[in-house]
Amino acid sequence: MSEAKLSDRVARSAHLAAELSLVIGPPLDEAWRAESECRSVLPDRFFDPEYADEVKEQFCSICPVRLECLEFALSMSYAQCGGGVWGGMDDTELRRERRRRSMARYKIKKAQQEGNPT
Repeated sequence: MSEAKLSDRVARSAHLAAELSLVIGPPLDEAWRAESECRSVLPDRFFDPEYADEVKEQFCSICPVRLECLEFALSMSYAQCGGGVWGGMDDTELRRERRRRSMARYKIKKAQQEGNPT
């Protein structure tokens, strides 16, 4: 990823985080973030696909709040969280998990409408 593209992506992510904070409060208010393995690391590597596997192995695999981080990312859209690595999942894995959960919710709702117990 080029330096300019990475810089633009990080800037966009910061902008989106600022907009999101207007709705749900400052992002750093999440208590679990204080315990994350990546709390003192610059975020640029987390948003560069070239380093995704390295980040997942070096930080996410040993992070005590990996699940909280993952749920936080999955609770937002791709545009809101800016892509990157969250809770041990990269962009592609996060999109796949969001789709899987969306389909599960749809199937449950459809079954309820049809009167089938879930």
